[in-house]
Parts: sequence; structure tokens; C-alpha cells
Amino acid sequence: MRALDVVLAVAFAGALAGLAFLSVYFVRLRGLLHKYGTFQCALRRKGGRWIPGIIALQADAIEWYPRRSLVLNSKWSFPRELLEIRGHRQGMLPGTTVVEFLGDGVEYEAALRTEILSMRQKMHDGHPNDTGLFDLKHDAGGMVDIEFMVQYLVLAHSHQHPALIENKGNIELLRRAASAGLIPPEAGKAVGDAYRRYRRLQHEIRLNDAERARVPPATVAVEAGAVKALWQHLFG
Repeated sequence: MRALDVVLAVAFAGALAGLAFLSVYFVRLRGLLHKYGTFQCALRRKGGRWIPGIIALQADAIEWYPRRSLVLNSKWSFPRELLEIRGHRQGMLPGTTVVEFLGDGVEYEAALRTEILSMRQKMHDGHPNDTGLFDLKHDAGGMVDIEFMVQYLVLAHSHQHPALIENKGNIELLRRAASAGLIPPEAGKAVGDAYRRYRRLQHEIRLNDAERARVPPATVAVEAGAVKALWQHLFG
């Protein structure tokens, strides 16, 4: 084989490897960012250097994934019951909040991009619904809106109200937020009741092997109205 052929073969193999690397990288990044409960977040140990990444709010833990990585598993996972929020401050960049917390006995700082509204819009755009039915999960006033509001309350207020950190489910966290005066008590109860009914309807529909959990809008008009009202209260 001529030297030129060898060089071309090596270059071609390198290009394929680069494309494969980029494909895995972007598929991983897209998958992480399109989950609800995930936020762009730079993390550092106190006094260390900032590392860009993505934070995910799970039921029993807060997980952090480095942005520049091909590894699917989180680098750090902080159990909610062992997490101690020390405080928060406005970040240097617009739209960021720095949260100080203690995890595994180590002091950390997390710079969160608080883009609740734009993230919600991206999810809504990714699940169009032109059927005339109400999508229990994705339509405005549905389950995803409730989950986003709960995540916002946890991120914004858990440093002052540690009870919001505990893994108690969305309905209980809404009740705790209402007890703390963060949302109107009647709104917390109404939205909690809505979430409970949505979950029940979703379960019933899936038992019938339906592809989407959708119902006539009038079926859940009261519940959707309560969710939209609380969303307006929190985000304007």
C-alpha cells in the first residue's frame, strides 16, 4: 500500500472516530437537557474551579453530570436527606443563582441557570397536540407544569425551608410550600388534588393500552384552571 493510501486511510478512520464521538456527545447532551427536572448547572467544590454540567432533580437524590463527557452515569449524586443547603446568592451572569450546599461532608457551590419558562416552552414545543383533547402530561395546565412548579419551589426556597429538600412527592411538597407561605394554601391543595386526579386518569387510560393519556378538556377543566392559576401566580 502506498504511503498516500495509508495517510488517507488513517485520516478517514480518524474522521469516522470523530463523528462517532460527536454523535454520542450530542445524543447524551440532548437526552439530559430534554428531561424535565434538569437544569444547566456549573458545579465546584468550595474554592475550586467551576465545571459546566447539568443537574437533575430525582425523587431521592440530586445528580450532577459533567457537560463535557460521554459517560451516561452521573459524576456526583447527593441523597436529598443528607443534603444541607447553606444559602444562595445572585450569580455574576444574568439569570444565574449560586446555591451553596454541603454534600457528603464537602462544601459545594452550584451555579444554576434558572430558565424555567424557556425550558417549559421547549418541552411544550416538543410535544405538539392538535387533537382537540387535553394531554394530561404535556399540555399547559397538566402534570409537567405541576412538576416544574414544584422543582422551582425547591430550587428557589429550600435554603430557607429545608423541608422542601425531602423526598416526599409533588403533592406533599406543594402542601409544605403552602405551609411555608410560598404559595396560597387553597392553590396548593387544588393543584395537589389536580395532580392526584391526573395520575389516576393516566393510569386508567394506560390500562386500556392508549398511546397518549388524553381526555376531553371539559373532563379536567377545573384542575387545569387551578394549575394555570398557580403558574401565573409564580411566574406571571
